[in-house]
Amino acid sequence: LYASWILVQARQRGVRRLYFLARDGYIIMKVAEVLAHNWGMDIELRYLHTSREAWLFPSLQEIDNFTLSWITWGYLSSISVDEIEKRLRFPAGALWRQLASMPEFSGSESTSSLSTVQIDLVKTTLTREDILCDLCLRADTALENVRGYLAGQGLFESEPYALVDTGWKATSQYGLSLILGKLKSRTHSGVTAFYLGLNKGHHLFDGDSALSFLFDWNRSGIDYRLYNFLCLELLLSARDGRTIGYSDASDGYAPILLDNPCPENLWAVDIHHECVLSYVGYAS
Repeated sequence: LYASWILVQARQRGVRRLYFLARDGYIIMKVAEVLAHNWGMDIELRYLHTSREAWLFPSLQEIDNFTLSWITWGYLSSISVDEIEKRLRFPAGALWRQLASMPEFSGSESTSSLSTVQIDLVKTTLTREDILCDLCLRADTALENVRGYLAGQGLFESEPYALVDTGWKATSQYGLSLILGKLKSRTHSGVTAFYLGLNKGHHLFDGDSALSFLFDWNRSGIDYRLYNFLCLELLLSARDGRTIGYSDASDGYAPILLDNPCPENLWAVDIHHECVLSYVGYAS
């Protein structure tokens, strides 16, 4: 139902190309391929390797509240200095050496979960001019590889396109808009994206559009019966590992992927995909 809604919305808006964002977008794209074929719809469907990490770091130009938020946000509501160093591509231990001498970090290790007080000190440290200058230089270097990958995927062509993802905070769309702005490649129409659902306070760049299928809590009351994100994301499992950046490969710019963290479960992912696509074929 979500994939069919996306195709209808794209047709109504004159969108000729859809980019399904890794990794949640993979099975949605495969469903959309079956629907588009069976319904005779002429639309281009592409899979775009990305992650918050892969786009937000290269987009960095300043340390504002949004930047500090994604730098210190933890997947399980906790984060360590080690994780922040990897997120910002610091040399191992470089940030920890700036913090370890502070009394608030006494008895802690770089792998320890940070307290609220420690996170505030990390944020203050990252706004230091010397550290910010270093961050921006490394972000600009990473940006060139992002530009190369996006160009290879047709993001800078004149073809009207939209992004497709699960949603929640729309952070990847915001990151892409920051990148396009930094590259001076933003169009007047902005970036359009289709989402399964949007949480309250999601990030949206000026001029961009975000349309949701199941819920948008900026426009309606919060109903957690519609949002068990662990269940929803489990149903959107994919084989590929997380994208952590892009390399300048000899045959073109390519994503750098981590190994899938649970290879012993890939047989179940394969069965799930096969069943989903069989059903879609029958249903359409």
